[in-house]
Amino acid sequence: MAVNEGLPNTTNPCLADEISWAELSSGTGRQPRVSLYVNTADPGNHGVTDWPGNNTDPLFGNHVKDPYGACLGGNGPACAWQYGWNMAELDARTRGVQSPGGYRWWLDVETVNS
Repeated sequence: MAVNEGLPNTTNPCLADEISWAELSSGTGRQPRVSLYVNTADPGNHGVTDWPGNNTDPLFGNHVKDPYGACLGGNGPACAWQYGWNMAELDARTRGVQSPGGYRWWLDVETVNS
């Protein structure tokens, strides 16, 4: 399911309906019936207000375990991963997905879309 319609800080208004449909589908493949796709449009550390300066979840204030280590606000893998995580959660929760971590996610990180 396309969570954010391919652009950062936008959301798919049909997301909840699409998830409901997919969860009830009769698909028989080995993949999960629902997986979520988000284009994070990674802007790098170029003064955007939502670029992370740490590994804290901006919605709930929880520490997020980042596979690339500590995000300290720089333009590197740890903060790029954190930015993608933050945007994916924000976009999903905006459209009513209560447990976005329960789905397989596909994160598309492209600086060209920023």
